[in-house]
Amino acid sequence: RLIFAALLLFFAGPAYAQENFEEAHAWLQEAFPDDGPGITALVSEHGRIRYIQAHGMADIENGVAMSRDSVMRIGSLTKQFTAAGIMLLQDAGVVNVNDPITDYYPDYPMHGYSITVHHLLTHTSGIKNFTSIADWFAENMDENLTTDELIAGFANAPMDFAPGTQYSYSNSGYVLLGGIIEKVTGLSYADYVQQTFFDPLDMTSTTYGGDQKIILDRARGYVRSEDGVQNAAYIHMSIPGGAGALVSTVMDMHIWYRALSRNWVIDDYSSMVQVPELPDGAATSYAYGLVVGTLRGRTSHTHGGGINGFNTYSIWLPEEEIYVAVFANMNGRDPSPTYVAMKLAAITLGDPFPARVVTLISPDIATDYVGAYAATRGTTISVTELNGVVTANLGGERVLHSMAPDVFFVENSFWRFEFKRDDAGFVTSLEFYTSDESTSPLVLERQHEDE
Repeated sequence: RLIFAALLLFFAGPAYAQENFEEAHAWLQEAFPDDGPGITALVSEHGRIRYIQAHGMADIENGVAMSRDSVMRIGSLTKQFTAAGIMLLQDAGVVNVNDPITDYYPDYPMHGYSITVHHLLTHTSGIKNFTSIADWFAENMDENLTTDELIAGFANAPMDFAPGTQYSYSNSGYVLLGGIIEKVTGLSYADYVQQTFFDPLDMTSTTYGGDQKIILDRARGYVRSEDGVQNAAYIHMSIPGGAGALVSTVMDMHIWYRALSRNWVIDDYSSMVQVPELPDGAATSYAYGLVVGTLRGRTSHTHGGGINGFNTYSIWLPEEEIYVAVFANMNGRDPSPTYVAMKLAAITLGDPFPARVVTLISPDIATDYVGAYAATRGTTISVTELNGVVTANLGGERVLHSMAPDVFFVENSFWRFEFKRDDAGFVTSLEFYTSDESTSPLVLERQHEDE
C-alpha cells in the first residue's frame, strides 16, 4: 500500500506556485538573517506546494546556509509516527488500543489501576512525564539507554492521577508505545519506522536521529543565552525514543501527511483524530499523536516539537487540504515555528490574521499593571515597568505592546494579555490568551505583597 502511495506521490510531482507569499517571505528574511540560526517553511494545498523556502544558517560555525533539504530534529512531531505505528499494528490485529499495557509489559507497576494503550496515546494515563523528573533527566540525558532502561527510569514514579480522569502531556507514554512496537514486531523502533514508513514512502531524509549516523544536510541546533547564540546541550537520541527521536525535512513531512491523510498509511486516518471525553464531560484536544483544534474557525490537526536546539510545528487543515510545516534550529526563537506556521496557514486560507496596531499609554497607566500574578495551577507571571515600557516574565522577559485599553500583545506571537479592574479601577487579575483562537484564557489573580 505504501509503495503504491509513493508512486502516486512521485508521478503527481510537486508543483510550485509561490504567489501571495511575498510579504511573508520578506518578513521571514528579516526575522531570520543570513548570519544566524535559521528556518525552513513549506505550505501545500491539495498536494500542490504553494511555498517552500529556507532562511538563515544550518551550521553557523562552518558557514552552511539553511536549505529546503536541511534535516532537523523534529521533536514531538515523532509522536504521530508512533501513533500511526500502533494503529497500523491494530489494523493487522496484533495490538488493540483498549489492551492494558501489562499485555506487553507484564511487570510494569500499575499502581492499582488499569492503564491502556489508549491512555498512553491520549496523554490520559497519569504516568509521570519523565522529562519533568528533573534530577533523573539531567543525569541521564547523555546516556545511551535501551527502551527498557529508559522505562525503568520513570516506572516507579508516583502517578499524577487515575488513568482516564485527566489530561497531562507525558513523553513517558510515547516511550512506552515505542516499546510496545518493539515487543510486538521484534524490531527496534528505529528499524520499524524506517522499514514500515520511510523507505516505502521514499522519505529519504527522515530517520531515527543519532550523532553516530552520517545524515546528509543535517543542521546543527542552537539556543539563545545571555551571551548570544550557543550550541545546544547534548542529548543522546535514545532518550526521546518514540516520543521525539526522529529527524526529517519539511518536504518529507509533506509527503508523510499526504499519505497519512489519504488513508495510504493506516486504514482510517480519522481514527487518529478522535478526541477523548473525560469523566467530567470535558474534552481534551489531544487525540492520537495529534492535537485537534481550530485555526481561523477551520478544523485543524497540529503538533509542535521541541528538543535540544530545535523547534518545529505542523498544521493540517483537513477540509481545505492545506498543510504547513515549519522547522527552526534554535530554541527560544521569536518568531516561533508555531507563529510562523499559523500565519502561513491563514494566508493560504485567504483569511490572514489582522494586523495588531500599537497604541501609546502614559507611564502613569503603565505602573497600574506592575505586580505578580498567579494561576491556581501554579503558573506565575511577573509584570514590571520601566520608563513606560511594560514587561512580562513568562519563561523569559517579553515586552508588552498596548493594543487597546488594558490589552497588550507580544510582537511576533499570538499572546494577548488582558488586565481586569475592579469597580474602583484597581487591576485585580490578568487573562492570558495563547492565541487569537483561544476562547478560555488562563486566569491569574494579582498577588498582594504579603502573599
